[in-house]
Amino acid sequence: MYDIAQHSFEKEHYEEAIDYCIDILAIDRNWNHSAPHTLLLEIFNKLGTNNELVKQGRKTLTRVLF
Repeated sequence: MYDIAQHSFEKEHYEEAIDYCIDILAIDRNWNHSAPHTLLLEIFNKLGTNNELVKQGRKTLTRVLF
């Protein structure tokens, strides 16, 4: 799934990349030294804090992690 997330990010399919990263973190938040979390931060930084995908992704991530 992580490879798909990375590929989606590279192709600018940000919503798909965010969803895959969150799915991975829901299963194992420490998988591969938290690589999905790092990719999420990269996506969020690229899109900016006011982007709707970022806002929704952060809400979903919070629900998954806490």
